[in-house]
Amino acid sequence: MASDTPISFLQRFGQQRRIVAYLVFVVVFLISLNDRTDISLLSFKSIFFLTLMLAMPYLQFKLANYLLKRHGKNHQIVASTTYTEFDHSKNIQLMWPIVCIDAICVGLAIGYLQFSLTPSMIFMVMLIVRLVELNNLLFSIVSVLVCVLSAYISAYVLGVNTHTFGFHEGASDGSALLRVGSIVCFATYIIFALNYAEKHVAVLKKKFIESEKKNHQYIKMANKIARYAPSQVWQAIVNGTFESRIYNKRKKLTIFFSDIEGFTELSDRLSSDDLAALLNTYFEKMSNIARKYGGTIDKFVGDALVIFFGDPTSSGTKNDAIACIDMAIAMQQEMKRLRQKSNNSELGQLHVRMGVTTGYCHVGNFGSASRMSYTVIGREANLAARLQAAAAPNEILMSQETYEQVRDQVNCIDQGEIMLRGIAQPVQAWQVAGRYENVPTHQRRWSEYELEGFNLQLDMDLVKSYDRDRIKRALQHAIENLDRPGLN
Repeated sequence: MASDTPISFLQRFGQQRRIVAYLVFVVVFLISLNDRTDISLLSFKSIFFLTLMLAMPYLQFKLANYLLKRHGKNHQIVASTTYTEFDHSKNIQLMWPIVCIDAICVGLAIGYLQFSLTPSMIFMVMLIVRLVELNNLLFSIVSVLVCVLSAYISAYVLGVNTHTFGFHEGASDGSALLRVGSIVCFATYIIFALNYAEKHVAVLKKKFIESEKKNHQYIKMANKIARYAPSQVWQAIVNGTFESRIYNKRKKLTIFFSDIEGFTELSDRLSSDDLAALLNTYFEKMSNIARKYGGTIDKFVGDALVIFFGDPTSSGTKNDAIACIDMAIAMQQEMKRLRQKSNNSELGQLHVRMGVTTGYCHVGNFGSASRMSYTVIGREANLAARLQAAAAPNEILMSQETYEQVRDQVNCIDQGEIMLRGIAQPVQAWQVAGRYENVPTHQRRWSEYELEGFNLQLDMDLVKSYDRDRIKRALQHAIENLDRPGLN
């Protein structure tokens, strides 16, 4: 019927294919009665064989349903699985009873036909084709042995001389009618099987196309959802290394906090649309820089931006801190370009304060089972916000811990101990002046040279005023040694 779905068609046709196989046994047996004198159609043996072959597809169908209900859940096959899908299962625990029954029935048919060569070979080919679908060598060998054993047992019960088997010299191959009938029945079965295979392939193609469409939809959805989470997080989720459950861990991070100077006054002057466009432009530029340096974008809070380094991926505390400072410097430079090149008068007036600190925080998923946020909490996160608030416009302030990590590569200006709102004790702060490669040598507070036979480290922040003369004398003595004649 036109209203049949492909699955319902396969359900019927899959059963029909098995029915056709057993009908082949019945028809060939009926044809063979023309050559038999030892058995009649109304004999007990004939009635038993015909009844068994006609009832076998139904009995196997019931057995398949029983096996699915008993073992299907354990093998990821639901109890409602169609008989066709069961018939094509490669799970041996589910299939061995059905196929063993097929092998026994093939053996019975061969025995009943007195080992006539043509029908015997045809029945064996039908069985082997089914075994090939299972793709299990050991099980196939066992099934063939079961078939041969059942053939000889049935022949013994019927009193058939097994020496008349078709491979032996002088064995009977039956009449021409039996041979032709067997071939016609086998061809009919092949037509049904090929027709079924064609329909089955068509359904598989349709399912494949549908799955491809669903995959594209899922990819689009994933890309949209990914915009609501840090790139490192959703990539870890895709890779299976990130657990979407409530948990957190204590870890040493470098945290960045930035805020736009005078944003409250700016929001009063601008309309909602203009303010949204301004913020989106600003956040887009800053986010691109954060991704470039490997920062995890925590959140946007009004005009504030929170980024941290060290989770879910980390290059080590020192490298994370250097990457964070490099990112902050790059953001400073980007803001200068925006102010110089922007035709938007409001965008050209944006000035940003930044704070950076390094220390132990708790990072992970916070919230509830139905709604969670991957974020960082702790004293250091609060300290980064306070340093940002204490910074001047277009200035980067960092804590002592961050300074310890980056001082050999970043030129810093000592701001002394400053009091921060919400923090009881004064905090040592440092202003980022830039990378050393961009700073004149005489302004650097850290110098390091290492050659074969020569190693120099000079930290101006640790040098005491009363030790400067001793250091100068040591350096002068080294210079005099270099000037001595006879050096290679």
